Amino acid sequence: MAEEKEDEINRLNLELSRLKAVLSANKTELEKLQEEVGILKAEKFTLLKDKEILSDENTKLKTNISQLQSEKTELQKRIQSLEAEIGRPKLLPEQLTTSLRDAISKMEEGLKTEGRVDYTIGSFDAEIKVALSVGDENKIFIKLPYIGEAVTPENLSLIKFSLKSIPKPRIPLIKVPLLIGMSKDSAVKIIQDMGLKTELQERQSRTPPGTVIDQKPEAYTEVAPETIITIIVAIPEKVKVPNLINMDKEIAIKIIKEFDLEVGKVESKLSEVAPNTVISQSPLPDTEVERRSSVNLVVSVHGVKV
Repeated sequence: MAEEKEDEINRLNLELSRLKAVLSANKTELEKLQEEVGILKAEKFTLLKDKEILSDENTKLKTNISQLQSEKTELQKRIQSLEAEIGRPKLLPEQLTTSLRDAISKMEEGLKTEGRVDYTIGSFDAEIKVALSVGDENKIFIKLPYIGEAVTPENLSLIKFSLKSIPKPRIPLIKVPLLIGMSKDSAVKIIQDMGLKTELQERQSRTPPGTVIDQKPEAYTEVAPETIITIIVAIPEKVKVPNLINMDKEIAIKIIKEFDLEVGKVESKLSEVAPNTVISQSPLPDTEVERRSSVNLVVSVHGVKV
């Protein structure tokens, strides 16, 4: 009986030792888990801190982006304003008045009639809204709005023009003489003696060279002093020499005359071709020469060289 109790005690001691070993192992595992939990808590804290920092940076970035977008909008407006300023037509006052003068001249040109009476503009009133600016050397510039630009009336100045026609002193007119048929030198002298100017042009014609064959303006036209009179002077017409090679001499002579050319020297030369055949010519075919120029021929003859 005592032995059974002792065995039971030993068994219980062994079980107790086993349980203590298991407990010790579990304790070690628990400590590891607690350590890992501590590490995880620390990492969670770090992540939360990083999240908070990133959230703050995100808020700052959004604010910066909003500011940059506002600056971009302002820059775009400024660029559009500068482009408008560059593209805006800018005139000097004298350029504007010159434009008005040219416009009036064209309007008066449109009032002219074929009859004995012409019309003129007695007065011209205009109001123009422009932007004025002062440039270098205190020059005033007139800036006109460019196409499509929206401008408030408060930014524009009103310029009023009132133009009236003033008659010029009447200048005695000169009647252009008839110059056609005169020699060039005579026509030039007459024109210059009358207080007019000359301009010479040339034109091919069958009229004797140096003769006036046309003029501008026409004869008897009344013009102001120092007006340029264009004189067209005749120069000899030119023709292309026809190709006469291998033609019969008589036919070649006939063609030369039809081209308003003259027959020059006709020489003979021994040749194997048919007698009286043109074997060479001077000038050569297609050469441009003045009318009535001479064309020399060499024709073939039969014979024996000795």
